[in-house]
Amino acid sequence: MVYFEGSTESQPAYNINENIKTIQEKDSQGGTRTTNETNKSINVVMMNEGSSQKPFILKQINPSIGGVIVVAERANDPIIKETIKNAVKTVLNLPANKVTVEPMKK
Repeated sequence: MVYFEGSTESQPAYNINENIKTIQEKDSQGGTRTTNETNKSINVVMMNEGSSQKPFILKQINPSIGGVIVVAERANDPIIKETIKNAVKTVLNLPANKVTVEPMKK
């Protein structure tokens, strides 16, 4: 059994439009007034898939593995137990403290 910490996270693409407008006004008495206006629009980029639309995903982040437990026949033999543990550690790139191997009970 593999325990995952968290869940899968998807990061969609965004279309960002930003408009900055500066207005400087001068009156007849020498005074000035500056007005800054900023408009920002953020939209998720959508793609067509058949007759429907779905977000365009740039990146998908998978959850990290919190731990693994393996139940195996003959795991009561220390050599087999260590071999299984080393295989799981290598394949999943996990430290030893996140992998447990237990013998199967009959």
